Amino acid sequence: MSDSTPARNRRLHAVVRGSVQGVGFRATTFDEARRLGLAGWVRNRVDGTVEVLAEGAEAKLNLFLAYLRRGPRGAHVAGLVRRAGRADPVPGQTHRVLESIMPPAEVTFEELLARFPWRPMHGCPGRYLLAGGPVAAPPAELFGDLGFREARSAQAPDRVLVAAVRGGGIISYAKEDGTFVHTLGDEAGLARKLRVLGLDAITS
Repeated sequence: MSDSTPARNRRLHAVVRGSVQGVGFRATTFDEARRLGLAGWVRNRVDGTVEVLAEGAEAKLNLFLAYLRRGPRGAHVAGLVRRAGRADPVPGQTHRVLESIMPPAEVTFEELLARFPWRPMHGCPGRYLLAGGPVAAPPAELFGDLGFREARSAQAPDRVLVAAVRGGGIISYAKEDGTFVHTLGDEAGLARKLRVLGLDAITS
């Protein structure tokens, strides 16, 4: 290959495990990728790991990989599984790593239902509970920046965080011990629960 021919990008797909959620890992990963001029995305996973896909020059990816193995102060990287290969630039994206699981404009009820392990809530048609019980990840870290609004309800002992998406929305409950219970509802299920909570106007 001549010097005048641009090298094709390479792809790094990695899953990082350890104490990597709730410690700024995703935000600092975004900053590092932006500094290196990489494209791709980063997201928190329900199992407590962080998943990253980045594309760019091989030398830049090697620097990025070294960062992922180290992480920010306060994180503890226990392991990293990677898969690398050739890849064309990510179409339609500037050179940045997305901060959230997906662009907010593209989020729909159906996408959220398919991406996460929900189980139907008995006696609550159109509503689902995130499997596995309370989790440490707050809603914005888990689902992305969906414009969550916080409220208090006389019908719930916990703080309530609500975000509407196309076709439904998420209601999360912030427990006193710092964990969160996340629920998903279609349009009817979301509206019904918000009426019960007295929060009908929160998504308007």
